[in-house]
Amino acid sequence: MPGVKRNAMAQETFEGDAARVRQLEELLAKHGVPVPPPGGGAAVPKRAKRSDDEQRRVAQRCRQMKPFVAEYAPYGKGFGVSFVLNPQENAAKMWNRYYSQNTTLGFKDRHYLTREVDEIKHAQTMMECGCGVGNAMYPILAELPHMRYYAFDLSEVAVKYLKTHEKYDPQRVTAFAHDLTAGPIAAELVPNAVVDVATFIFVLSAIAPQKMPAAIAHLAEKIRPGGLLYFRDYCEGDLAQTRFGNNRDGGNEAAAMADGSFMRTCGTCSYFFTLAEVAALFGPHFDVVMCEKVVRDVVNNKKDVTMNRVWVHAKLRRRAP
Repeated sequence: MPGVKRNAMAQETFEGDAARVRQLEELLAKHGVPVPPPGGGAAVPKRAKRSDDEQRRVAQRCRQMKPFVAEYAPYGKGFGVSFVLNPQENAAKMWNRYYSQNTTLGFKDRHYLTREVDEIKHAQTMMECGCGVGNAMYPILAELPHMRYYAFDLSEVAVKYLKTHEKYDPQRVTAFAHDLTAGPIAAELVPNAVVDVATFIFVLSAIAPQKMPAAIAHLAEKIRPGGLLYFRDYCEGDLAQTRFGNNRDGGNEAAAMADGSFMRTCGTCSYFFTLAEVAALFGPHFDVVMCEKVVRDVVNNKKDVTMNRVWVHAKLRRRAP
């Protein structure tokens, strides 16, 4: 209902504002600025007027401070502010906001998977990591009525939309919210070593690089020995990386992160892989069947622009633990 949705969004905005106030208070306290206690309290005493030398020193210190926000865009350009401070720690919140804003319209349906991954047609069980609102799941279930499907996403909002779809069938689908970097998937949700085919499509790039090995290990637990993992994600040289700043060491300083990833204006992150990085990340648990670049020129006829997209896709065979 529209009223309920507005109330939920208002509550989310209130909670987001409260979090920003707390961060601002911590920042002020760090620099010795008095902060009144919640609910009022004693008035903050007036500060003595600074001398010209003191003002110059304060100005110099402010110029050296890391910005509190990367971009302020209150109208029509995302969600208001994009936090530079620990964006990876707020990943679930950012993706919840993304799906609250875009609902089921954020991504197109993925009808190509059964053509590109023939193994899916012969599988009995499948797991999708980063299922979103079901853009890949529902086309596969419609084509393969025998399939038992496990689907999870970091965003609780996305999973809620997936479950409210008219074709959602709890007899065939187990869908749940889970942070793959926080810990293993519970056995009551997905038993260990039962999945024939799993997909990992444009998910790993949104995870902080230092957390990627743990996420892959938790995923590998659920795939049976000899099972297949299909991986597709951003590759170095992609147009999106060029827009962020051409390389990891320069360009747009507001978007570039210290760990080599980039932050979008909506607060979500992206990483651009090399083929060698993919092989090294999955090597402890998988044998590489195929790993290659996919280069495509995508034409936007409306804007008369050709976009050079570069992805990496790989098929990885699960080794016995």
